[in-house]
Amino acid sequence: MKYNCKCCDYSTNHKGRYERHENSVKHNDKLLDYFDDSDDTNNKKKSKTKFICEYCDKQFNHKTSKFTHINRLYCKQIPKSIIDQICKKNKKKQKQKKIKSANISTDIPNTDINTNTDINTTNTSTNTSTNTNTSTSTNNGNANANINGNHNTTNITNNTNNININIAGQESLEHIKETKMMYYIRNILSSFLEFLEEKYSNEENLNIYIHNINSNIVKVFTSDNEFKYKNFNDIIEKIIDKDLYKLYTIFEDEMAELQKCCSNVQLNNFKNYYTSWNNKAHKKHKTTRNKLIEYYKIEFLNNREHVKKIMDEFNLSN
Repeated sequence: MKYNCKCCDYSTNHKGRYERHENSVKHNDKLLDYFDDSDDTNNKKKSKTKFICEYCDKQFNHKTSKFTHINRLYCKQIPKSIIDQICKKNKKKQKQKKIKSANISTDIPNTDINTNTDINTTNTSTNTSTNTNTSTSTNNGNANANINGNHNTTNITNNTNNININIAGQESLEHIKETKMMYYIRNILSSFLEFLEEKYSNEENLNIYIHNINSNIVKVFTSDNEFKYKNFNDIIEKIIDKDLYKLYTIFEDEMAELQKCCSNVQLNNFKNYYTSWNNKAHKKHKTTRNKLIEYYKIEFLNNREHVKKIMDEFNLSN
């Protein structure tokens, strides 16, 4: 059987050689020129319909990405009346999820309760001492809420340590270079754990303490500037949504560069990965969802000792 490449005038009888040719940089460069000049009806770039946001006119290649852009309120030009409607729909969905998860046991380990009560007693003692002695208040430290870019953070000053903690779901990815993000897109199936390691290498993002991989109860840094017990399933999907959407926006904005360094297989792998997470009707949605949640749990477990130290410093500063 002969395998032919029209844009390169290349042909071979070996499937392996043809696949190697398709993954070559030379082929991808010619492929771009071929699509620009060709009038063929199979031209995907010309016939591809764009999905446009009716509020900010941003263009998307996929209907699902437009839906995410509006439904997750990433669009900053949505009218208040529409925002209210979207929020009502989201609240209904959250209520349905809470009803489903009502049967999940919310037992908190006794050790955590004891430590929490101990912390509360120490905090009350330090608070009384600060009223009588102003010098001790400077040594214990203070928590000052501030805003860093688009991310809400809290500065915790304890002696010489200065810790900025992002609220869970508002983690920063600014420390990851765009070239590295493109690498994670190109190798999405094998490098997602590596992406999480780099994301949480930034101490500001260490905002979730997971006690046990089988437990759904975790400690989360909230907008109240304290670590609180939360249901893991209620927060993890928002975090994954944000991370994948960030990767997807780079995927769309840097398509020309990605086509130079990625094969069609790699680009399709990322598209399928994103749609299988974002579209609940997708046949691989459950497997993709379970894999991603497992990846995040592994990363949180690897960081739990470090997060515990941050929690201890934070409790001492209050």
